[in-house]
Amino acid sequence: MLDGLWRRLRVDTVLRPLVGSSRREVDVERVLFALVANRALAPSSKLAAADWVCQDVHLPGLPHVTDDACYRAMDQLIEVEPALTRGVYDQIADLLNLEVDLLFFDTTSTYFELDEADEPLWRDQQGRVVAEDDPAAVKQAGFRTHGKSKDSRDDLPQVVAGMAVTRTGIPVRV
Repeated sequence: MLDGLWRRLRVDTVLRPLVGSSRREVDVERVLFALVANRALAPSSKLAAADWVCQDVHLPGLPHVTDDACYRAMDQLIEVEPALTRGVYDQIADLLNLEVDLLFFDTTSTYFELDEADEPLWRDQQGRVVAEDDPAAVKQAGFRTHGKSKDSRDDLPQVVAGMAVTRTGIPVRV
């Protein structure tokens, strides 16, 4: 079922050209699908996910995988994330005829059981870490920082998470 949904949303067709598959020991798209399936069905570490694929389940197109292949696939995913996000959004918007003329943005915060906040780093407008001398650098901030907490835990570092949804509640950006 998960593989069918993955293909119906065309994640595979968007992802394959971004990560390539020539001269690799395994198909990166299939490894990333395996990690998603593992997270949905039996959440675990990448090391345990590799064992799960090899010993507990059958995934079409992925007879075996190593933990190294999982880590390499995740590294590639980070590199292509902006293009993948946009490509999947375009596929879903077309498939579901999404109306995105009005988006709702909801935020929440949660705290961490740490005494100290993260060290502030230079970030671009999207919050990604950049070099101090990068022209895109606009502010310094840590990922976990002190601030107003909805849980009344202003004494602990926290993070704010947000999600943009369509009028019908379909998430389009986190």
